[in-house]
Amino acid sequence: MKVVFNSKEGISPLIASVILIAFVIAVAAIASTLFMDLAEDWGGEIEEEDPVGSIFTDIEIIDIDEENDNIAVRNSGQNDIEGFVVTVYGDVAESLEVENSSLSSGHAQTLNLTGTELEGSMTEADEVEVAPVGAPERSQTLEL
Repeated sequence: MKVVFNSKEGISPLIASVILIAFVIAVAAIASTLFMDLAEDWGGEIEEEDPVGSIFTDIEIIDIDEENDNIAVRNSGQNDIEGFVVTVYGDVAESLEVENSSLSSGHAQTLNLTGTELEGSMTEADEVEVAPVGAPERSQTLEL
């Protein structure tokens, strides 16, 4: 017995279009979920960096008065500095964030550590490091 398939019928174009659109939407949903997760992971790393702002931020230690707990600093960068992180290295490293101490570009200022947790620590220190808040890679360290 010979069976001949001469039927020209298939699925209707409307049903084929609906199936194709559903398939494309499913693939797009899966791909967008994958790429959104990757973008969030990469975006977190990018937000932590501030390469443009830190390039124009620079600090210079002019003088250290160990007896009076004073550190004279100059802003030699192009950006204003809104605060400092002072770290004193000796037997133990101690840090202090000096807030409300803005310094305009090109100006100098004396940071007085009297009355802070770093008072008296510079007399026994090996090094003092001063960094602008938010740009620790622009710090300057001075050996005593």
